[in-house]
Amino acid sequence: MYHRKNTQSFYSMYKRLHKDIETEIKNYSSNNSYLTSVLLDRLMILFFLQGNKVLPKNTLQENLNNCIKENKSFHHYLVRLLELINTEYSKRKSSDLDIQNIPYLNISILKVPTELNNFNLENELYQSILKKFSRYVWKFEEDNKALTITPSVLGNVFEKYINQKDMGAYYTEVDTTNYITKNTVILAVINKLENKDKLVGSMITKLINNPETFIVIEKNHKYSYEKRHYQSILVQIEDEVRKGNVKDFEDFVRHNIDLLSLIISSVQEESSIELLEDIYETLKGISILDPTCGTGAFIISALDIMLELYNSIDNRLCDINKSNSLSIYKETENKEFNFAKYCIENNLYGVDIMEESIEILKTRLYLRLLNCFKDKSNIISFPEIKLNFKSGNSLVGEVKITEKEIDLNEMDRLTFLNYSTLVSDTINFEEWKQKVKPFHWYKEYDEILENGGFDCIIGNPPYIEYSKVKKFQYELFGYKTIKCGNLYAFTLERSYQLLKEDGILGMIVPISIISTPRMSILRELFEDNSQFVFYSNFGDRPGTLFNGVHQKLTIVLTQKKSSNSNQAKIYTSNYYHWYKDEREKLFRTLYYLPNPFIKKGESSYYKIGDKQQVSIINKINENKQTLEQLLGQKGSYKIYLSMRMTFWTKAFLTDKKSNEFKEFGFQNETDSKVVMALLNSTLFFMYWECISDCWHLTGKELRNFKFDIEKLDGDIKIKLESLAEQLENELEHSKVYIGSVQTEYEYRHKKCKHIIDQIDMQVGKHYGLTKSELEYLKFYQLKYRMSDELETYLNELGGE
Repeated sequence: MYHRKNTQSFYSMYKRLHKDIETEIKNYSSNNSYLTSVLLDRLMILFFLQGNKVLPKNTLQENLNNCIKENKSFHHYLVRLLELINTEYSKRKSSDLDIQNIPYLNISILKVPTELNNFNLENELYQSILKKFSRYVWKFEEDNKALTITPSVLGNVFEKYINQKDMGAYYTEVDTTNYITKNTVILAVINKLENKDKLVGSMITKLINNPETFIVIEKNHKYSYEKRHYQSILVQIEDEVRKGNVKDFEDFVRHNIDLLSLIISSVQEESSIELLEDIYETLKGISILDPTCGTGAFIISALDIMLELYNSIDNRLCDINKSNSLSIYKETENKEFNFAKYCIENNLYGVDIMEESIEILKTRLYLRLLNCFKDKSNIISFPEIKLNFKSGNSLVGEVKITEKEIDLNEMDRLTFLNYSTLVSDTINFEEWKQKVKPFHWYKEYDEILENGGFDCIIGNPPYIEYSKVKKFQYELFGYKTIKCGNLYAFTLERSYQLLKEDGILGMIVPISIISTPRMSILRELFEDNSQFVFYSNFGDRPGTLFNGVHQKLTIVLTQKKSSNSNQAKIYTSNYYHWYKDEREKLFRTLYYLPNPFIKKGESSYYKIGDKQQVSIINKINENKQTLEQLLGQKGSYKIYLSMRMTFWTKAFLTDKKSNEFKEFGFQNETDSKVVMALLNSTLFFMYWECISDCWHLTGKELRNFKFDIEKLDGDIKIKLESLAEQLENELEHSKVYIGSVQTEYEYRHKKCKHIIDQIDMQVGKHYGLTKSELEYLKFYQLKYRMSDELETYLNELGGE
């Protein structure tokens, strides 16, 4: 309950403190934002340590009071305290403060950067910081109480802070990172096994015997029509499982199988030491990259999943051997710490252009390591820890190995010559290097790339228009996707360059990847170089995946193909909406279909996840005449169509005072009214939502929607003409004056749903829709379209 409140309150305070400190030290460093994060990160770790009895209680507050009383600098005390924590007892001086009470921890993240010695914050500012931090209880264990700071709360704060600074980056919620990470990391692990078939066979047997345990389709829904819909999906999946049709990676993802629970459950009953050791060795060698890692939301999620896998294998080996486990290494007596340390050092990799983000990520990882000790008062001094997280520009620099003899600086110089900038005449090499931060993958991660690349790549790349970068910073060369015009497309292409053959990728990107013509090159890149691609699609109203940000999104899950395989299989979901209180079960409603409408060079993919949608779209496509042709008659009988949509098409017979509307003319009055009725139908809304960017109504949608008006039955024409008039009158009657810049009135289509249902009934006769297809349309996105009118409408239907 309090997790989100704690995050928001601490974030607001952290942001103000950050600004205050930046202002205070601006004369000491050009990189004052980074230094501020360094200082605050260290203070927060110290608060965790003193709040959990690693440091004496109130160490910081008491020493601040002493410094004020004796007119000494607390900043100097803080620097010395950090040094002392990383100084062995035998090497400490007798003059060191509280020698007996300050433990030797050897935590490298607490080491003092030289820059911290170059300035001195006033005691008054430290008073403010410590007073604000002291309002909270600092706990390593998860605790949902008010005013409690845990590593996960702090992680959310870091994500929010960095993402509000870095244009085009957004905070990714835990449910989203978990969904992506589970469906990539686990597939990557399975894919790398020597005994892959044996483990998959065991998982399938377990699934067949206990389908209800591992199929995560949500069963509990409020309304009868929802229950029927998801029950039918569940029946389909269970039927596929019983028939033995769930047998590979694609089937696991498509049917929303809980892969983590399934693999752990299979491991817990596995008797083959050979297979268990194979999984163990595979885990040790798996490489997971986030190429734009920010403060580490995906890295932390991957770490948690890897630790669950390590522990499940280790526990099972212990059970079988009845002795000590085959621990990765026994550097300490704390097995969880050993696993976490090994995973951080050998499995996880990340790059981000912001040095500040990498510093924060390292802080989060050290907090995770500290939490491995249940008795915090017995925390040992840390062994040296090697981190694979680096600051640099993922998009600028060399991927493939050229000449090994060239050093990094010389490689930067060559890159400077190849990657021109619009300001190249006025910027020298050192300035360019500082600004662009080139990153040479084959130099930084040479062993990984020499072995074919990363096994798994995950993340949330920046959504920045290339034109903004090109104008002020640098140009990119050598990207096939350059015409896509957004950094997220280039990041996906770069990721495929870095991904091992048969490797798994999972990222969250704007919905334009599936719905706009300019992203067709990116889609083709996946089609030509993947075994499979899954696209799940999410709206931004009423709920949104990125809290507080209206961004329509698509999650992409792919496997890079072997060179001899066929073109990728493409799977899509429909377009999901949800209310805030439904967020918790959102990913348990996810379901995919193989998309039958994929054609090379198409301007978009259909967002479909229901068989009824496929059947309905096929029937629409059997017609020949397009809406674009119908709307291009330029006759004297007008309709007025808004070129923006959310939950309803806004098509009228009378002119509307809004720039959103476009005028279309027809040769006869009947046709104008028939098309006006059709545009307002749920049938057209469903089609538009499947094919559009879910915001604009463009020529693409009108060009693809087919309606043979000349073949329309005469009686249907008469009824549609009448229904168009009824709808127009009812919309005028129920409109609400709002007087905004965009529009004068709000037209309440949800109060006219009974008329729109009748329109669908008539249009459905023309297309030959079945009773179940008409039923599907009636309830399509109903809860979100009707909002506060839903209960009234359902009561009129008999309490659905």
